[in-house]
Amino acid sequence: MTRLKLMVTKLMLDFDNGIVEHMVSESVGSDVLPLLRKLKRKKEVSELELAEIMEADVNTVRNQLYRMHQHNLVFSERRRDESNGWYVYWWGFQPKGLQNLFTRLSKKSLAELEKKLQRESSTTFYACEKNCARLEFEDAYSIEFRCPECGELMHLREADKDRIQVLKRQIAALKATAR
Repeated sequence: MTRLKLMVTKLMLDFDNGIVEHMVSESVGSDVLPLLRKLKRKKEVSELELAEIMEADVNTVRNQLYRMHQHNLVFSERRRDESNGWYVYWWGFQPKGLQNLFTRLSKKSLAELEKKLQRESSTTFYACEKNCARLEFEDAYSIEFRCPECGELMHLREADKDRIQVLKRQIAALKATAR
């Protein structure tokens, strides 16, 4: 089992972990967290029962369920209600969806960090002596190399080696968890 799968499995066992809540909030919205917690504790439950438990409108609960379903966090099954003949959807928590969500968010973060690293490594920056602002050449040129904060003349700055090292460490750490 890969390190990523082990880590996600541990996270699923402790659902109230801030990382899981952050992942779900980022992707689906923070309003679904109470509903997802209720679903995690039950095997399968009807959307009508969920609305009662959540003390919310059925349409609101359905909306949240559909958003979670788009990220494979829940599964559904349509069943006919024998008493009135209507179809009712039964919903359940799908733990594998957390693993997929974590993988997608990790890849997205990795791409953003690599883009930042590329920018830091290849772009010329200008800053004033007080380091109020740090601008690329085009932006500094457009304001005649005057700091927008203090008005001092901006000068060419060498690449920020510390910032580049931090980005490289973050990229390495993300790649290590994905193995």
